[in-house]
Amino acid sequence: MVSDQIYRAFYPDEGRSGTRFFYSLIKGHVTQSMVALDLGAGPGPVDDVRKLRGLVGRLIAVDIDKDVLGNPDVDEAHVISASAALPFESSTVDVIVSDYVFEHVENPSYFLREAGRVLKPGGRLYFRTPNLLHYVAMFSYLTPQVVHELLANRMRGLPTGSHDPYPTFYRMNRPATLRSLGCEAGFGVCEISMIEAEPSYMRFNTVPFLMGVGYERLVNAHPMFGTFRANIIGFLGKD
Repeated sequence: MVSDQIYRAFYPDEGRSGTRFFYSLIKGHVTQSMVALDLGAGPGPVDDVRKLRGLVGRLIAVDIDKDVLGNPDVDEAHVISASAALPFESSTVDVIVSDYVFEHVENPSYFLREAGRVLKPGGRLYFRTPNLLHYVAMFSYLTPQVVHELLANRMRGLPTGSHDPYPTFYRMNRPATLRSLGCEAGFGVCEISMIEAEPSYMRFNTVPFLMGVGYERLVNAHPMFGTFRANIIGFLGKD
């Protein structure tokens, strides 16, 4: 495991944090009059940066895993199946947040249509998802689920007993694909940023971590390398 000393030598502050960038976009948009839906919320935020409760009038969580019922950062939680409709009337939500969810969606067209259905006119669906052309996502895409279960939690430094990684499909994990699917689902706006943040996946060992730092520095050196950055961050807007 990479020591904090080595890590902080390259990342002394939160200036390159993808998480901080993503949630700053959301927090800069929401108001206390809004109803927000955390779609794929899981058991709750792991740090204060990800907390949204109190910044909106009502925060609702939906997930396919029953762990969401214990999420302490929401006002209401629902468990649904992956193929089920969202349990809300049409045009009732101001903003939707999906943080590292899109890569797990088996039927993107249905997922986005349902998101668009429950959003009010002018509503936004904020998303953060891996870029398929990045080495981490490509490795995940090309390896079977059993490999993910053996390696993913160890590489992220999660404790023994942590939830196994969910299956991934990567069916809307390129900017062009996202724009096309969003347009088909009725979203008139698609704003995207390509972000390469700190190589946290590589903290399990110093050598891979330093290679990850080199890659991060390279793809952030010029906009022409944006295609190969780790994350697609942005929003789909409903007219």
